[in-house]
Amino acid sequence: MKIEYQKQAQGSFLILEEMERASAFSLQMLAENEISGLFPCSLQNFNGEKRLSYAVCGSDLETLAKRQALTAADMQTLFTALYLVLLKLQEYFLPADGLLLSPEMIYFYEGSFYFCYDPSAVAVLQEKVTNLAQELLSMIDQEDEFAVTYAYQFYKLVREDSLGLEAILTRIIEKPREKENNTESLPEERKQSEETGKERKEKEIQKKHTEGEAEENVKNKKAPVPLLFTCVIFLSLIFIGYCICTGRNSAITIAFSVFFCCCGMLGNAIFYLYRRSH
Repeated sequence: MKIEYQKQAQGSFLILEEMERASAFSLQMLAENEISGLFPCSLQNFNGEKRLSYAVCGSDLETLAKRQALTAADMQTLFTALYLVLLKLQEYFLPADGLLLSPEMIYFYEGSFYFCYDPSAVAVLQEKVTNLAQELLSMIDQEDEFAVTYAYQFYKLVREDSLGLEAILTRIIEKPREKENNTESLPEERKQSEETGKERKEKEIQKKHTEGEAEENVKNKKAPVPLLFTCVIFLSLIFIGYCICTGRNSAITIAFSVFFCCCGMLGNAIFYLYRRSH
């Protein structure tokens, strides 16, 4: 494969030459379909040779990193775009080995990364991904914790070669995002915990207040009972004294007075025992 860059009035073009080894099926798929994540391309016949022309836009990854080191947001955008384009290639039955993953052939345009595809590719995907992982280590902002996490975790998993690229990208995309979300949610969780503790205290105070009121109401309700028995005793004693002083101390009169006095004393005793048991 030979690569040529051309600037024309219509824009910039990345041209892949020597497409004779590419399958007719792959060339047709690329030329007749707009595949999300790939730049639009056209199949050309130049001097009897087949070539693919990609209309590229934006800045390539190499230039972008030289201008400013890649941040965590850049890494997340890159890995997400790569993951999505792999899924799209599967839909069109195009082998992932054809993706061009050199930093100078990955472009950033309007908030996302775009790729080009070489249907005549000989190099396997694993080799391209390994080279990309090594390149990214020198492109990241070393002061950005999440960018470092993205790049080094990606490099480690690629070197282990125990997972497919899709599985690696899924893990890389989720892990730093998980960590970031957990960090952001800590203040909110702490706030909710504080609010819960405050509500619990308010409920306890309210409960004690309610119980105190209930107890006071019970006391108030029970207060007239001993007062009644005391009045009975007091009146009985007064009546007995009156009868003795006036000489009307008949047996029946005294008996009734003593009976009422004993009833009052018994009532007070029962009430006192009841209150102690409750």
